[in-house]
Amino acid sequence: MIRSLGSPSKQVISALAFSISAALIALPQPANTQSTTANLTTIWWTPTESGWGLNLSEQGMTLFAAWYTYSDDGKALWLTGQFGKQANGSWTGPVFRTAGTAFDKITGPAATGTTQIGTATLTPNADGTMQFAYTLGTTTQTKKVERFVFGSAVPTCTSTTASRASATNYQDIWFNEPEPGWGMSLTHQGNTIFAAWYTYRADGTPQWLSAAVTQNATTSTKFSGALFRTAGTSLAQINGAAATTGAAANVGNVEFTFSDGQTASMAYTLDGITQTKPLKRFVFASPQTICASVPLPSAAVPTDASTLNMYLQAGNYKSWAGEAAIHPAGGPHPTNVRSFANPILEAAMRQGGVTRFPIGSATVKELYSGANVLNGWAVSVKTANDGKPGDWYWYEVLNVAPNASPVANGNGISGCAGCHSAGTDYVRTRFPFQK
Repeated sequence: MIRSLGSPSKQVISALAFSISAALIALPQPANTQSTTANLTTIWWTPTESGWGLNLSEQGMTLFAAWYTYSDDGKALWLTGQFGKQANGSWTGPVFRTAGTAFDKITGPAATGTTQIGTATLTPNADGTMQFAYTLGTTTQTKKVERFVFGSAVPTCTSTTASRASATNYQDIWFNEPEPGWGMSLTHQGNTIFAAWYTYRADGTPQWLSAAVTQNATTSTKFSGALFRTAGTSLAQINGAAATTGAAANVGNVEFTFSDGQTASMAYTLDGITQTKPLKRFVFASPQTICASVPLPSAAVPTDASTLNMYLQAGNYKSWAGEAAIHPAGGPHPTNVRSFANPILEAAMRQGGVTRFPIGSATVKELYSGANVLNGWAVSVKTANDGKPGDWYWYEVLNVAPNASPVANGNGISGCAGCHSAGTDYVRTRFPFQK
């Protein structure tokens, strides 16, 4: 799907597309990763088979997949799937191929026919990757896919029922509502958006194009770049080597202008044809997904008691957003407390309407005596997303001495989970933060 080739340069960014199509742009590869049960909305790829991939959008119990690959004639082909979540955490459902009106002739519904050609299942692995198993006709294959990281700030995505108008990360599926049947997958990391456009050729067959669009230096709501078309190996024949064949062809350019976090316009020139289309986020289930860029490594909290104790002693959490002052505790903790939320949790709380916080969310509650002398900490860290008390790691220590023994340490501790069950996803810290 996407290949990273060294350090970036303006010449490379302006001349080449990276990604699902051929992955030719050179961008640094941060070490950021997310856990397997985190929200799945992003690009997924198999590193040894650059040139094909999946763009996934998770909403509620439904996962929409736009699969970018190649047909038997080597032409770019896209397929779609709408997968339901299973009791074991996997996602499964039918795979479709769609025919439609040529991109430049679309003035109403774009699709002219949709045919189911198979089924697929995505199963999370413990290491954050997934098994992508599918049967298309007589072809049955299984691929291991992982999140693709290309930008300087990998977003954390979570569920929300609130408006996304204020969002400044545009990662999602976008479409033109009066013209259903074509759309745009946007993956937003740092000041770069990878765009995969699924639409149709003059003969009605599906085609996809890609672009690495970068943020305008003076207008943060504009992103522009070159459009590329690639050819590749038939999906049934891709087997451990790059999927693309030949160089990506520069066939035009595209610019996105975002009016707000929910609406945009797309101006493009493709094969000499210039058009402008309105876009909006594609909603197919509830709750929807919203993404926010946060520096994940600085937000990470240890879940090993001795390491966490040193982390607390160093006061690393004090740079997080939190309550402005010490105040009386509302639970069984000592007399007074002050709470902090790490950037992952804070971003989700700011979005509003969130019923489950993303993995990596954490709080640190400072515990004080009646004289407001610090005498311990209570910590919670989300380590899974199964909707159970065991999703959270709990730690509490009533002594600020180095290596003091905790009174609580582990996942699913009944006393901690029982008290915190009164909150949203076991979080009782309020937002806006208490002043």
